[in-house]
Amino acid sequence: MRKTRLLLAAFCCLLFASCDKDSLKAFVLDGTWTGYLENTYQDRWGVSSVAYKTAIKFVQETMYSGYGYEVDYDVSRPDDGYYYSEFSWNVNDGVITIRYYNGWNPVYIRDYTLNLATFRGRWIEGTREIFFDFSPTSNFDWTPYQRNSRGVTTDKSETP
Repeated sequence: MRKTRLLLAAFCCLLFASCDKDSLKAFVLDGTWTGYLENTYQDRWGVSSVAYKTAIKFVQETMYSGYGYEVDYDVSRPDDGYYYSEFSWNVNDGVITIRYYNGWNPVYIRDYTLNLATFRGRWIEGTREIFFDFSPTSNFDWTPYQRNSRGVTTDKSETP
C-alpha cells in the first residue's frame, strides 16, 4: 500500500510543478515507524548511552505538516514501563521539526535517511544529539498508550 501511494505521489509530482522535496518527504514520513533511539552523552565516568525502543506515528494534515504520537521504552529498565507523548511536526527546507505538546524542547532532524524501508539518522533536542533507526510498520496498536498516558497533556491547544 505504501509503495502504491509513493508511486502515485511521484507521478503527481511529474504532472504538477507544485510538488517539491519537502512535500514528498512529508508524504513518505506519514505512517507508523518502530525502532530504537539512542542518547549518547559524556558523564564523569566517560561516554554513556541510554537506548529506547520507540514507536512513532506521523499523521499528515497538510502538504508539509501534521501531528503524531510517540511511545518510548527504556530497554535497560523494562520495569519502568513507557512514556507516551503527542506532538505536531512539519518539514521545511528538508528539516523535520517535532514540537511536543507537553513543552519539551523541539526536536530538529537534519541529518537523516528517509525512504519506504527506513527512517534513520540523528535528531537534536536541546543540547542532546539522539540517534534513531526506524522501520515502517502497519500493525502497532496505539490504543493502550493513548488511554493510559503518564503526565502528558493531550490538549493540542497547548502547542507552543
